[in-house]
Amino acid sequence: MKKSVWMMAAVLIIGVGSALLYRYNQHAPEAAPVNTVSNGQQNETGDTPVKQNEAVQDKKSGSADNPAIPLPWLTREHLAQGRLDDTEIGIGTTAAELRAALGQPDRIDNYEGIYYGYQDAAFFFPRSTADEIKDDDPVVKIVLNVQEHQLTRAFLNQRFGPSVDEGLMESTGDYLIFYNVGSYTLGASPDEQNKNRIIGLELSPKEK
Repeated sequence: MKKSVWMMAAVLIIGVGSALLYRYNQHAPEAAPVNTVSNGQQNETGDTPVKQNEAVQDKKSGSADNPAIPLPWLTREHLAQGRLDDTEIGIGTTAAELRAALGQPDRIDNYEGIYYGYQDAAFFFPRSTADEIKDDDPVVKIVLNVQEHQLTRAFLNQRFGPSVDEGLMESTGDYLIFYNVGSYTLGASPDEQNKNRIIGLELSPKEK
């Protein structure tokens, strides 16, 4: 009889203890993750961790003076073929071929020569007025806006060697830095506020 009483008491104690433990677990605060550091706060070593959501900015091609940064269309081999873009269009491309490749120009204008304008590029022809451009007229100069590439003069010097001449063009008032590349001359237009930053390029046959 006594043994049965003790067994019933033990079962009762265990049941009450389990209930209390269950209620405690239901209301206990959640434990903080181990070894976590809030963004911008220092960890135990005193180092500030990098924010997990911080975006890493990709460098644009040509944005530094590092010669390893590739500009696939801006090489000595490419320019020596008379091309100043990543297309097959270059010096000697006809007006008809240009329109077939790029469509009708956004504009036809005259700035020291008649040219077809396409967004950031201008293709010049050996004509004096726009209505004289013929389908077989060849491109004689290419001008390209390269502001988005953030080119520097140091970058061009590394790729093409020291410039052969530079100065203010009396006819246009533009300042140009010249490089010889095979049978062609590459002209680079620096930013007025930062002469090391190149914002424009032009390619034309070397004067004989």
